[in-house]
Order: sequence, then C-alpha cells, then structure tokens
Amino acid sequence: MTAALRMGAGGHALRDGNRLFRLVWDEITPTGGQAVALTGPSGSGKTLLLELLGLMRAPAAGVAYEVVNGERHDLAALWRQGARGRALAQMRGRLFGFVPQTGGLMPFLTVAENVALPQRITGRGDPAWCAELLARLGLEPVAGLQPGALSIGQRQRVAVARALAHRPPFVIADEPTGALDPESADRVMALLLETAAAQGSGVILSSHDLDRIGRFGIARLSLAVAPGGRRRGHKPPGGAPMLIARLALRDLVRDRFFLICNVAVMVGVLVPLLVLFGVKNGVYSALIGEMLADPANLQIDTAGNATLTEADIAPLRDWPEIAFLTPKVRSQFDYMTI
Repeated sequence: MTAALRMGAGGHALRDGNRLFRLVWDEITPTGGQAVALTGPSGSGKTLLLELLGLMRAPAAGVAYEVVNGERHDLAALWRQGARGRALAQMRGRLFGFVPQTGGLMPFLTVAENVALPQRITGRGDPAWCAELLARLGLEPVAGLQPGALSIGQRQRVAVARALAHRPPFVIADEPTGALDPESADRVMALLLETAAAQGSGVILSSHDLDRIGRFGIARLSLAVAPGGRRRGHKPPGGAPMLIARLALRDLVRDRFFLICNVAVMVGVLVPLLVLFGVKNGVYSALIGEMLADPANLQIDTAGNATLTEADIAPLRDWPEIAFLTPKVRSQFDYMTI
C-alpha cells in the first residue's frame, strides 16, 4: 500500500531575540511515489517545513500530523513522549531518507559504508540493493573511497543513494542540487527522481530553481513571505539594555548545565586552597605571636637597610642563652627572633 502523510492546517513560530517568524500552511498531503517541490524566496520557511515533515522538529501544539502506511500512526503524538524517545527515532528512520544540501556524509566511512548505514540503523540489511544503487548512480568506481576524495557531484549522488538505501516511503531533500553546476544538477535530480519512483518512494524537496522544477514536471508548493514585523520607528520595550539582559538570561538558562559544572569545578579547586592557605597562615601567625609575647624571646633588628648574613648569625648559635634561632625577612627590614 502506498504511504501517505497528512499534516493538518496550522503554523509554527520561531523567535530570535526581538524578531518573530511564523510559518502558516494549509493541509499538506504528500503521497508515496510522487514528487513535490517547496519553492519560494530565501527566508520563506522551506527548510523549516521540511524539518517539520521529516520529524526533525516538533510541530506546534494542536497541529495534526499522521501517516497512513497500511495502518494509521499519529506522528504528532510521538513528540509528546519526548524528543529523544525511541519510538520517534525509529519512526523517523523507517519513514524518511534525507539528502542534505551538502551531502552530510560520514567522513570516516567509505562510499559503500555510507550508503549501507541507514540499512544498519533500521535493521533492513540488503547488500544487493546497495550494490544496485551504487551501479545505478555511477558510484561503483569510488565505492571504496572516503567522501574527502570525491567531487561535490559525487558526494551528492552518494547522499541520494544513502537516502534510498533502506527503501523509505519518503525522501526529504533540502536544496539537493544547490551546490552543483547545471549539468551535474540535472543528472543528480534525474537520478533522485527516477530511483525514488522505481521503488515507490515519494520525494519532498526544496529548490530555488523553478526552471529545473518545471522541466522535470515536479508539482510545486509555493511559499511566500507576507509583510510583517514592527512598525517603522517602533523600538522594542526597554531598548538595548533590556534586549541584552533578555539575551543573556536566555543563554544562561540554555547553558545552565555547563554553568553549574563550571561553578562546581571552581568551588572544588578554590575552597581547598583557601582552607589550606588560611590554616597555614593562621598556625604560623599564632606561633610567631606566641613567641614574641614571651619575655624570654628576643627579636634583633638591623639598623637602617642592613641585612643579616649567615656570617652574622653563625656566632650567635654558640651562645648558651639561645635555645633556637630563626632568621626572618619582612617588608623593608630584617629581624631575628632568638
């Protein structure tokens, strides 16, 4: 049975400091085996919508999102179990293959290993299909190389093969040809659409290239930027100081774990040092004070800036009246306690 997604009409807001962006859409119903392109100017929300459809970002409260693939699954409900929930990750892996703008390949894996990675993660091992994808996308000669040895076009073809390797019902591609020259872009787009159609996968992609989208006969979902924002001359409440304070507070809350760790390390290091320093100086000061308070103790000071040398001290050690002798240096004069 062909899979179908249904995201109900709704919206999603993003806030960055004093700026607010809100994406609003009518019901969206991509179907397996078909291709649809999100088009529109930069900043219109194409990548954001792909992230919402691909279960990479939680939908806003009240937005319905489900998939029908033999049976109905409530995808929005998976987010309520936690963003790191096992069920959400498994559903994301089963439903989608992803083609990032720049490939997003694992640099320490070979081409063949990168392509096979989704099969390993989802438990859908099929070496024969991986080999067919490598052959179909012209990647057999470079199957043993790592991504750093490939051209940009080759890396994008590897990303396409990887996205299709576990036979997902849908492939999500964010500007898959944006970094390619026209000839390579046509070749990668054709391979993506032909291979996806051969296995019945739907393709949801974003693109600025309306001419290429038209030549390949891809249905379009156009996004537009509506006028908005604050009125000209209107200043945010509180001005710059309040904005700086809000941003600082936001960063503090976001990074509170690291803040707590840093404070704990500082306390763990500084407190013992301060205790040891205090004990040392306290005991030392107490001993000196007690010695100087005893009439039997004698302090010999030098005159002016003179300095006691070992030669001066040596004869004193033989005096029978001296129990012990301690030379000291303090600020601008020397003195000896005996």
